[in-house]
Amino acid sequence: MVDKVREIAASAVLLSIAGYAVWPWGGGPWRQVMLRVYEPLNGDLEVAVLLLAVSAAIGFGIVMGSRIRLSDLATGGVLAYVFWMAVLFLAVSLHEPLLPIITYGLMLVGALFGGVIATVVGNRTGVDPTTKSS
Repeated sequence: MVDKVREIAASAVLLSIAGYAVWPWGGGPWRQVMLRVYEPLNGDLEVAVLLLAVSAAIGFGIVMGSRIRLSDLATGGVLAYVFWMAVLFLAVSLHEPLLPIITYGLMLVGALFGGVIATVVGNRTGVDPTTKSS
């Protein structure tokens, strides 16, 4: 049970860091860098596809590179999503309140999709990232 709680907490922290790195909600230099990355894209669909692809790669990497199970990734991701949405709405004045809900929700879906792919790949190749080696 302790391992499960640790995996959920680790996935919540990892996805929180990844979410802020990919789509920073505050000001500052990192936000300016990320805005330059998204600037050449023509429209919301291309930004959404980029966010899905990057977050899927992150979810794939988390599941394949650690012992975090897909169910724990999903639980930690939902907990992180709810926590940060509450923080954003209570502590930060947003000029577009739906943008973080959609953006971070899309990123969570992408990370879980990447985790599903990692689980399928691990099952097919016989590499189970959740087994503990001694």
